[in-house]
Amino acid sequence: MTVSIDLQERLKDRDDVLDWARRFCDRFPWPESVGSPPAVTFLASSRAAPRDSDYGECVPAQVSSEIHGRRRITLHLHSETLVGIPRTVLQGALDLELALHAMRMAPGGLKFNFSRTILPLMPVSGLGLQIVRQLVLHIEDGVKRLMATRQLVEGRHGTIQIAYLFHQIVPPAGEGPAYLRMTDHSWMRALFLARKFKEYAAVDLVAEKEGSPALRKFWWDCNGYLAPGDRKILNRLAGLAAETDARTYAPQIVAMFQVLKSELLIP
Repeated sequence: MTVSIDLQERLKDRDDVLDWARRFCDRFPWPESVGSPPAVTFLASSRAAPRDSDYGECVPAQVSSEIHGRRRITLHLHSETLVGIPRTVLQGALDLELALHAMRMAPGGLKFNFSRTILPLMPVSGLGLQIVRQLVLHIEDGVKRLMATRQLVEGRHGTIQIAYLFHQIVPPAGEGPAYLRMTDHSWMRALFLARKFKEYAAVDLVAEKEGSPALRKFWWDCNGYLAPGDRKILNRLAGLAAETDARTYAPQIVAMFQVLKSELLIP
């Protein structure tokens, strides 16, 4: 059954947040590979929310998770961020967090060995090693987020992700000037683009699968400072990510790293 969207109904207070979080969790389409769903505990916090790592410093997180083994998860609901927003956005945030946890619970999981796969391609040390490691972590996070979002789309929760993503995407404060200062620093640009990939991969997938070109256009409009060459790099990365599944996860991460390496790390 396709989930309907209502952007008019907003979360009223902390108790309303908890009530709807429980309802949305009950509706979540757990994949068969998980078996029985994990036990989920909800905690509503009035403390200032941390930043959403997928959207830079502009957007506070709505939901964060604490994992207790494979069968138990605590979801922290940041009331300061959630009260007043559409219920659908809360559902989108919860769906994504639970889908990511479902991937962690899957037999075998997603494995990637940085030392064996990346270091032979880029034998660096010191600060260079730290930049490359962080770059690859951004790529991995972006691919996992895309794969979790694909699960939601296939479970007919894609329209919920459209509403969630439109809410999360905001014109980045100060990112444009910071990006322009990186023009002559290709390694920092590579790291920056890897982080932007974490945002864009899921946007591109949902826009394609749910027939929402407006979502993709909105993201590009909000990031209009990006140079044409860097836009092409992001589209190449998103294309590779869209072809990735559990079987091809490791080689596709390497392929995406190779794109950034050839374009920016060793121009």
